[in-house]
Amino acid sequence: MFEIAAMELRSILRNKLVAACAVLLPLAIGVFIVLTQDRLPLPASAGGLVVVFMQAMGIYVAGTTTLAGRRQTLYLKRLRTTRVSDFGILAGLLAPVAILSLLQVVVVLVALSFSAGAPDNPLIVAAGVVSGVALFLAFALLTAARTGSPEQAQITTFPLFLIASGAATWVAITGTGDLEAIKLALPGSAAFQLIADGWSSSGLEVVRLGTLIAINLAWILIAALGAKVIFRWEPRS
Repeated sequence: MFEIAAMELRSILRNKLVAACAVLLPLAIGVFIVLTQDRLPLPASAGGLVVVFMQAMGIYVAGTTTLAGRRQTLYLKRLRTTRVSDFGILAGLLAPVAILSLLQVVVVLVALSFSAGAPDNPLIVAAGVVSGVALFLAFALLTAARTGSPEQAQITTFPLFLIASGAATWVAITGTGDLEAIKLALPGSAAFQLIADGWSSSGLEVVRLGTLIAINLAWILIAALGAKVIFRWEPRS
């Protein structure tokens, strides 16, 4: 698995399309949010927006593009002839985009903490970041199952990217006072809200914290189970 991850990291840095999705665009989005945080009605929402937007691009889009490309070139099929398990293959291919995204998110959140103040509860913020990683990895697997090529990934990932980033923006602007159940039920909203709440308060009610984690776990399970059923190792016709 580690050898696969090392080879994949080198491949990402050589591939302009994947490198842009995994490195340049997420970082640019994160920097933009930090620089424009004062325009948000709820300043504490900046941290949540940073994570959702950067992970949606750096993990979800880049991960889907990676898997679609490796399937198209028969690399996935060849890897299955080795001793590495299916889980090890997928983990090795997706680990680089996840690690790159996590490092970028940490850098941007640290910069945000200097300009907007450190989070009141870093553990809750960390929980939101980790849950976001798991969420977008699961959706990358699911979307890659229906993506025939790296170029097609720019189309197949657009609906969920729009939903997740739109939901986070909606909650950031309007809060959760109205239509709370609908807002938090959307993919990405629960991870966003964990980070926003952890940034602006020293504690959360156990029920609310549990609800946010449960919503995110539900989406992760739905995406992972869906991917398990429909994921294909052979090139799509």
